[in-house]
Amino acid sequence: MKAKIRTLYYLLCVTMLFSTLACEPVGNQDNEQEKDEIQSFNIELIYGKWCSNTEYCVFKKDLSVYTFDIDNESVLTHFTWNLTGNELVLKFGNMLNAQIKYYIITELTKETLKFYDKNDVGIKHVFLKPIESYIKEEAIYRTWAEGEILYHYKYDGTGIKENEDGLKDNYSWRLTQDKLTIAFENNYDSQIYIVTELSDTIFSYHNANDESDKHTLLPYYETYKEQKERERKNIQRFIESQSIKVIDRETFFKNDSCTNVEENEFVLFEDKGVYMQIVRKGEGRMMENGERTAFLARYLEYNIASADTISGNLYASFPDKFTCERKGDTFSATFTQGYMYAIYGSAVPSGWLLPFSYITPGRPNAKAAKVRLIVPHSAGTSVAAMYVYPTYYEITLIPERY
Repeated sequence: MKAKIRTLYYLLCVTMLFSTLACEPVGNQDNEQEKDEIQSFNIELIYGKWCSNTEYCVFKKDLSVYTFDIDNESVLTHFTWNLTGNELVLKFGNMLNAQIKYYIITELTKETLKFYDKNDVGIKHVFLKPIESYIKEEAIYRTWAEGEILYHYKYDGTGIKENEDGLKDNYSWRLTQDKLTIAFENNYDSQIYIVTELSDTIFSYHNANDESDKHTLLPYYETYKEQKERERKNIQRFIESQSIKVIDRETFFKNDSCTNVEENEFVLFEDKGVYMQIVRKGEGRMMENGERTAFLARYLEYNIASADTISGNLYASFPDKFTCERKGDTFSATFTQGYMYAIYGSAVPSGWLLPFSYITPGRPNAKAAKVRLIVPHSAGTSVAAMYVYPTYYEITLIPERY
């Protein structure tokens, strides 16, 4: 009977095939009059699972999205999103074939998500909240604590077990109704557990073959102090793993504000917590006081905490663009087009601006400036600040024009 209800439910959904989305140039903007008239939607309503026919997607608060095959829970695609007013921006594909699509939302409620292709209003999509049997699973997507041991359950069906000494074991997991299957990388045998309780406040289960093997997990909430300490350790591990030689600013200035790339030197700006390596300063000039200039950027963004590449445009058709202004020794900037703009909005991370006191970007590309940065959450994007994680960037800069 449940199978029949489920079949009838999915017949109401419209098929969503993300794989057919085509690449379009970034930076298409509505005029100011249109912006004033557009409808705004509550971004909180889009979080969570949405179903369309035989697949569903999960919109996460860190601006990433996973789509899954309903039958076997396998991940189909992983991309990022941003919602401004009624415009939904999706960026997906790998680094060699990254794509950005723009959609207009017409309805967003707790039960329904409707939108159409901004460049073809005839292409419409409808997503509905999944049936009740899937709602329970959403509670598992978080960090749980069993004593001093932490379990990080991720949306893509992977997880990390972390003991009190910081040692980590990766595992995969799958929850089917009340049956939890866990398989650790260092153990080829899967363990099956029966979930007895799963909510926002408790996660209990026992071994399917041994009821005495019981586990009770509670939500784990880090204090901001603990989050910063975790970030500091992640940065230190990254520095050690990449054989980075850290120098202080005094040594940096003695070396004519240069870093030795062959020795993999990074200068630490202790007041900001940013580490910088200047690969090349460029063959242009430094910005003057009062000047306002547009720059084009090719970049790679890497989450040091999760060891994942977040975004980048190294192989995209168009670079990112931002406008930078100098007032005295202070630089400010806003993105106007590109992936960073689509994912995070117009605010340029302060960590990106630190190199401008020392580089001289020029044109053409052979004269561009290139830097590598290790940026803490306090100098990173809005998402990095929200989730307190450090980011590694490689950025190549040229002025749009002289």
